[in-house]
Amino acid sequence: PDEKIKSKPTLTPNPVDAIAMLDKEKLHFVHGPFTAAVLGAAKGAKIQIIAGSGKHGLTLLARPDLKVKSVADLKAQAGKGLKVGTLRKTPLELTWYGLISDAGMAYKDFDMKFDFTPLSLMAALEEKQVDVITHGEPYATMLEKKGAVRIGDSTETWGEGSPDCVVAVKEEFIANHPQTVKRYIRALLKADQEIKKDLNKAAEAVHAGGFFKVDKAAYAAALPRQQPGVDLRKGRKGMNKAIGHMVALGYIKVAPKNLVDLSLLEEVIKEAQDAAAEKKKKEKEKKEKEKEKKMKDKPAPEPKKQAPAPKK
Repeated sequence: PDEKIKSKPTLTPNPVDAIAMLDKEKLHFVHGPFTAAVLGAAKGAKIQIIAGSGKHGLTLLARPDLKVKSVADLKAQAGKGLKVGTLRKTPLELTWYGLISDAGMAYKDFDMKFDFTPLSLMAALEEKQVDVITHGEPYATMLEKKGAVRIGDSTETWGEGSPDCVVAVKEEFIANHPQTVKRYIRALLKADQEIKKDLNKAAEAVHAGGFFKVDKAAYAAALPRQQPGVDLRKGRKGMNKAIGHMVALGYIKVAPKNLVDLSLLEEVIKEAQDAAAEKKKKEKEKKEKEKEKKMKDKPAPEPKKQAPAPKK
């Protein structure tokens, strides 16, 4: 509220559609998978990624009866017809691709399945239609609680701070309304801090909003694994690696140029740091002045009485 941002959330089932709406100026900001922004930009959408939204939480899971507990175990099963389920052209698929390619494996080593929704992907593992899947939170935590085995996650291939979702904005809107964009980023950074201060409270709010069809306890357990990540600076390198996966898989010819511009994010962070430093400086000066005033107001000590001279 203190940033005076009036927003009206619009939920779009398909993240790619949200990017198309953004490019047509039907939306001003889009929070969604970075893959959707990359695909949109590759097709000519004049958009930019200006900040992160969520980080981590993309997990590789196996059926408990497979006795596969690591990527090394998975490699031992390569070429044996293991069925793998994921969602094509999403961070979930790129997590899978990153983990196996880092370990020297390829798609030809597995029976790949892509025709899922997030819920049907979860059911496919439970019903043994597939042997291994990649999934996000809170579904990954729910599956683990039911016995699924965590093999690896996105941080193991892209590094700490790597995103799953980002904030995309149309280039023209950024150029015409830079201060509005900065206020929006500032509001997101404040929300990021507030959420991390009390994850249980945040989980209750998300559960009350009905965003995921899971119980509150499951979401509370999942949130620490997939937290907000508005400051994308550390995660940018990992995201670039993932975009490279999209090129390798043939989804785009080359990585879109100038897609990621964190300059306004960096400005907002620096302004906040400068303001904090100035506040600290003023508080220090205030304390020093108060100390000086106390010293001045302190009554001078009475002179010591001299003992009378001895009588001769």
